[in-house]
Amino acid sequence: MALKEIFLVLAGGVCGAFGIFIVERLGKIHCAVENWQIKYLRESQNSMGGLQRKEVKDIIECNVCEYSMELDLFNSAGIPKALRDIYIEFKGKGFSISNKASDSNSRTYKHGSTQIQPLKYINLEPKKMVHLTLEGRLRSEEAKVIYQGASVFLKALDHKGKTFKSKLTKTNVLCST
Repeated sequence: MALKEIFLVLAGGVCGAFGIFIVERLGKIHCAVENWQIKYLRESQNSMGGLQRKEVKDIIECNVCEYSMELDLFNSAGIPKALRDIYIEFKGKGFSISNKASDSNSRTYKHGSTQIQPLKYINLEPKKMVHLTLEGRLRSEEAKVIYQGASVFLKALDHKGKTFKSKLTKTNVLCST
């Protein structure tokens, strides 16, 4: 009888450890967007050679589009996770435009110009939230396509190399400013 009881105790310990191992890995990455902004701009040189920027209402006048947003990412798993190759994807009927996400906190000013570094990766600790401020620019052709209506996604590769995709806005929220 003692051998049977020892076996049951060991089996219970192994099953419990395996169960904890599996449960810790079951969590997901949750994403919430705040302060979403999109601006349709007309950029031109002024008489002194500097850049003049003006927000436009008519998409035909637009030659550049800028977007910005704040994201809260939460890792509900019991293990650390990471995201890399991070893009903002605009998707609508018959089109998909991916734009490398840039980290607004990396903004530097050098030699009279502004530089913003692309977001390379995000480390997500277990049961913790990370706050990010992202921005990007689109060419006029891309702006004119998304102006007609697009859903917006955060797209990245997770720590296992699988595609992570989270919808950030509802369809058609980008129509007419």
